[in-house]
Amino acid sequence: MERLALRVVAVLAVAPVIGWHSSAARAVEAFAQTYAKRGMKVLDVGGRDVNGGARKYFEERACKFVCLDMEKGAGVDVVSPPGQPFPFADGSFDLVITTSTFEHDPMFWMTIREMARVVRLGGFVYVNAPSAGFYHGYPDDNYRFYRGAAGSLAFWCGKAFGGVPAYPLRVVEQHFEHEQPWFDNVMVWERCSSPATSFMLGRSHDANDPHDRMHKHRNNKSNPISLVDMLV
Repeated sequence: MERLALRVVAVLAVAPVIGWHSSAARAVEAFAQTYAKRGMKVLDVGGRDVNGGARKYFEERACKFVCLDMEKGAGVDVVSPPGQPFPFADGSFDLVITTSTFEHDPMFWMTIREMARVVRLGGFVYVNAPSAGFYHGYPDDNYRFYRGAAGSLAFWCGKAFGGVPAYPLRVVEQHFEHEQPWFDNVMVWERCSSPATSFMLGRSHDANDPHDRMHKHRNNKSNPISLVDMLV
């Protein structure tokens, strides 16, 4: 265990602060190809251009693209602090997206509700967030998102509480990108009128889901898989 701990510390010590990676670009481009249509209004949440961005994939399809972030920077059109309502009316956008943001967001559960609020009925919400990988603070790194995230977030958005109405989402698709170390969890929901009745979607196998491998090897003492294997 001491040797494993030292290896983990070593991995974290050399982990770089990075921007976009190829699987992030590939996944959002595929989403744009499938869902974006001429004249659509698209909101990118946390989309400041650190090392790449989604804007080009939507503007080349003649969409009106708006980037919201918590601070000013390259490509940012609107600044809004974390945990605060977005400065847009309900149903203002056809598509609302975010890439490699939720792991850094201190209140992603509030952000997903705001994303659901400002997308129109029949519009789509897209989230790409890592399910694994090393610490990469920008400005901090707080969460990872497993297979159950898509159903759970839809269930949460369908609940009214404290005078705040529900903004129901229906899971349309989910898959894991194969690129290490992040194994991005790519989730798409449709804004609908009927709230989800369960947060459980069932366990369909995804060969790119690293956590399927964790379950497979959990009881296999002759071929164990370690925490470090998932980090690097």
